[in-house]
Amino acid sequence: MAAGIGYWRWKGWRPSPRGPLKETQLTHNSSENLVFGSAISPDGKYIIYADQKGLHLSVIETGETHEIPLPDDIRERVGDVSWFPDGRRLIVTARSDKDGPVLWLVSIFGGPPLKLRTHSHSPVVSPQDSSVAFVSGEDHELWVMGPTGENPRRILASENEKYCVAAWSPLGKRLAYVKAKVGEGFLAGSIETISMEGGPPSSVYSSRPVRCGHPFRLLWMRDGRLLFPLDDPASTISVNLWAVQTDPNTGIPSSAPVGLTNWFGFVPWFPSVTEDGHRLAMTKARDWYDLYVGELRDHATHLDSPKRLTLTQSFDFPSSWTRDSKSIVFTSDRNRTNQVYRQQLDGDSAELLISGSHDLNNAQLTPDGGWILYWSQSDTPTPGPSGELMRVSNSGGTSEVVLKTTLSAMTNFDCPLNPTASCIFYRGEQGQLVFYALDPVHGLGKELARTKLGTADQLSLTFLPDGSRIAISSSDQLQGRIRVVDLTSQKQSEISLPQGLKIVDLVWAIDGKALVASVSQTSGYSIMRIEMNGNTHVLLGRGMHELSSLVRSPDGRYLAFSQRTLENNVWLLENF
Repeated sequence: MAAGIGYWRWKGWRPSPRGPLKETQLTHNSSENLVFGSAISPDGKYIIYADQKGLHLSVIETGETHEIPLPDDIRERVGDVSWFPDGRRLIVTARSDKDGPVLWLVSIFGGPPLKLRTHSHSPVVSPQDSSVAFVSGEDHELWVMGPTGENPRRILASENEKYCVAAWSPLGKRLAYVKAKVGEGFLAGSIETISMEGGPPSSVYSSRPVRCGHPFRLLWMRDGRLLFPLDDPASTISVNLWAVQTDPNTGIPSSAPVGLTNWFGFVPWFPSVTEDGHRLAMTKARDWYDLYVGELRDHATHLDSPKRLTLTQSFDFPSSWTRDSKSIVFTSDRNRTNQVYRQQLDGDSAELLISGSHDLNNAQLTPDGGWILYWSQSDTPTPGPSGELMRVSNSGGTSEVVLKTTLSAMTNFDCPLNPTASCIFYRGEQGQLVFYALDPVHGLGKELARTKLGTADQLSLTFLPDGSRIAISSSDQLQGRIRVVDLTSQKQSEISLPQGLKIVDLVWAIDGKALVASVSQTSGYSIMRIEMNGNTHVLLGRGMHELSSLVRSPDGRYLAFSQRTLENNVWLLENF
């Protein structure tokens, strides 16, 4: 009987008339004190948010803010937060070197937190009985448990798919969730729903621009609208909120998606909504990647204070150097589309090197310096974005196609420095990562090596300057390890890494005796020297600002890399 009353209550619910979208900024943190997760209280009076100093409760109308007391090992590592319907309890997700993301039950009135679950994230609380849905199993499983962690049960599991986030229906009978196939990255999500009483999932919406990542939450409103973030097809730096009317009993959509916002340059993180559906809060994120160059000294055991080379607040990623080590070749979206630029170390501005109608990236000089190879990429429906590997003479001229392929995190190429070596193309093939010789004119050549590796969403590898060895990292397939493959002997070995350390990108030191890597830990991002025995030494620390795209100069003297700058604050939306 209670379920029937709930159904008719929803059927009689009508949203308030909506006027012009109203946006109000609630926090004003600098990029040195980033706001991460945030959530509005069910009654719409408070905002709870986490930054690098801890967890805070703010009164929306006055701005008065109080800190929620937490033990230091939790307070300093909070990532996101969710309210219980009673408006008194929270679920906080905190990072741990040993246990990964950990779910904690916290009272806004203080008291010791209760550990609910390790190696889990993206908790959402049912509006009906306070059951908690969350993602676990290295993103391959969707679970539900009681409000204090009791009676956990697995709802969905798949080795070939990853689950990102979930949302309860207004009546708590169904779960909506975003999933993506392993190996397709974070821009290939599909939205489905499933009944808590069993039965097959129902499809709501599927599109490559649907983001699959734990900051990109779903919201299932009382009026039946399912809200989700969707990328602007013309620019991945712009993400907007969309809504699709979805029956909370069947999970079946009854309308096409409709855009709710029209932002440029912003990404909505952790959206949350009040019980009455009138107020929505989110962490509104804006970011860019600057190009930096530092000098490597004493056989890459020291990295002098890096210099910022680009000043455009765009997405700038280095991919290679000119052979004289005086200029950097990089990709930038400063003109709305990724194009290839070149800039001298002592220069103030970049020169457009290669342009095109599609996104261009990973431009590299061939070992003999005669050609530049690069990807020209266009987004297409499943199975994934298509790419053309192009060549253009280093002295200029018309670009030509070398080969065409479907791109993924496991498909790319690299060009060693040795003038007598060939470039190397690699891709995933039936559980193997396979390497081929690559000629700029004739395309793929003979197979050089292969190594067992499952489908990876995160993959970084680097070739020794002479092309004889490959170092491979994958935070999802080679956790805590770096694999080294010798192309001459075909022997493979592995380097064990300290607990909690994840490789973002890596490159060989010029002498081949160590690796230089950008890494992430619970304490933030850094650039490290990694010895062959696994010993590490920090060369540069950057806190919560991600470091990526390491490229060493041919003479071994300089290291170019990208540093991410984030500006995150909490905003309130009304009339949406």
